[in-house]
Amino acid sequence: MDKEPGNYEVLTATEVDRKLTLTLDKGQTRYVRLNISMGFFVGHVFPELVNPVDGVKEIQDCVYIGSQKP
Repeated sequence: MDKEPGNYEVLTATEVDRKLTLTLDKGQTRYVRLNISMGFFVGHVFPELVNPVDGVKEIQDCVYIGSQKP
């Protein structure tokens, strides 16, 4: 996803809210991993900022299946 430079917030919500704030510089790529842990009633999802080397490695086998922008 292409975003303008600036400050961003990734928020996940189940039984509890988890928030990650990050700054995106011009031309920068950031990677956020969504981790899941067990909660009392449902799983908890929490975002984690990942360094670029690990981010690239973790998504190398992923394929985009959405529609292309016109």
